[in-house]
Amino acid sequence: MKSLVSFFIGFSLLFSISGCQSEGQKPNKTTCGYFKIGTFKYAGSEDIRIERTASSQIEYNLNGDGGYIYTDRYHIEWTDDCEYYLTLESTDHPNDLDFSENDTMWVKINEVSRTAYSFTAIKGAETFTGELKKTDS
Repeated sequence: MKSLVSFFIGFSLLFSISGCQSEGQKPNKTTCGYFKIGTFKYAGSEDIRIERTASSQIEYNLNGDGGYIYTDRYHIEWTDDCEYYLTLESTDHPNDLDFSENDTMWVKINEVSRTAYSFTAIKGAETFTGELKKTDS
C-alpha cells in the first residue's frame, strides 16, 4: 500500500513538473512565437523586407535607386503570441503611405507553417490580409 501511495505522489509530481516545462517552451517553427523576431518578406513581393525585434519593426522597399525606395519604422507591441499592434513611428515617404505617424494597426496571426504565417490586419475601417515568410532561421 505504501508503494502505491509513493507511486501516485511521484506520478503527480512528474506530471506537475512536465506541465510547467511545456508552458515555458522555446518557440518553434509551428508556433506564433517563432515569428516574433526575425527577417521577413511579403509573399508575392520580393521588394519589401521586414526586420523585426521584440519591440520594433522596420520595413524596407528594396527596389529603388541606391538600394531602397522607402523605410517605415514601427513600434510593435505583442498582446499574446499570435496578436500584436504596429504603431508607425516614422517614414521617409509620408505622402505615399496611407498611415500617419502614431497610427496603429492590429494584427492577428491566423495560421502558421514552418516558414510563414498568414495574417489579418485592421486599421480603422480597413482590413488587410496577407502572408509573411520568414527568411532567416
